[in-house]
Amino acid sequence: ILTEHASKINIKTKAIVTAGSHWTNPVAKVWMAEKINHHVKLVVVEHGGSFPAFKSLFDFEEDISDHKITWVTPYHKKHVRLPPSMLVPLFGWWSNKAWRHPFRSYCSIIGFEIPRYVYRVGFGPLAGQSISTFDSTIMFYKNLNTDIKKSVRVKPNMNCGWNTRKQFQDLLGNDRVYSDMSIASVYKRSKIIICTYPNTTFSEGMASGIPTILFFSKELNERNEVVRPLLDLLIDSKIVFYNPIEAALHLNSIWDNPFRWWNSSKVIKARDEYKNIALDLDKDWGQKWKTFLESMIKDL
Repeated sequence: ILTEHASKINIKTKAIVTAGSHWTNPVAKVWMAEKINHHVKLVVVEHGGSFPAFKSLFDFEEDISDHKITWVTPYHKKHVRLPPSMLVPLFGWWSNKAWRHPFRSYCSIIGFEIPRYVYRVGFGPLAGQSISTFDSTIMFYKNLNTDIKKSVRVKPNMNCGWNTRKQFQDLLGNDRVYSDMSIASVYKRSKIIICTYPNTTFSEGMASGIPTILFFSKELNERNEVVRPLLDLLIDSKIVFYNPIEAALHLNSIWDNPFRWWNSSKVIKARDEYKNIALDLDKDWGQKWKTFLESMIKDL
């Protein structure tokens, strides 16, 4: 039945670029498989990123593709690093009017939630371990100075069965939880961004130019050794923490003027290294993608 549906898709191509349909769309999977059997190239795009997991998807995407587009510096023979299309619009946005948004005064905490049941093997919190991230976030909040607590606003993740939005509202109050607004809108209102897991939201924060801090459990978030030196540098610069209390105490010390810390020579060096290794926000991103895609099909 799936093959029959796929055969009716009237798309002729030399290369397929996918970020998610190779996971979620059964008809698309079969269509891709049929095309690959006829020598069509398959390019898998990393749909998010910051610090890659210890064994990211067990190299499944590398196994099925001709190339995998990554955010971080390549560490597999099939990796090609290109600017992340979802982040390139942020290139330099902090220099425009959005950077001077009148409500940019909040300590914005980006929440985390994962489904209640394990649906695949991973190297981040699974099922009930999601609660440990919530508990760490509350611990972080409790160790903030009173004036910072008044400025805290939480951006909960989507409800995956734990309903952390309701839990944050019960513990912190409705006024301390953002309404259902986009992450971009949240960042435009932020004096400082607090990320609670080492994935895409941290890269978004680093790309935004707004002072950003990340804390996460080292035990529950096993990262690939290729980024160990980068993590060590960010830890030394007090951008990344494994302990939420230490992160809170650091925020207490810089809250009055976070840019004094954020624009210090040591932190700028760490920020630049993060962009060198984990973010490519080149303003010529379109040309880079064009050159790569043309190289994919030139011999077909």
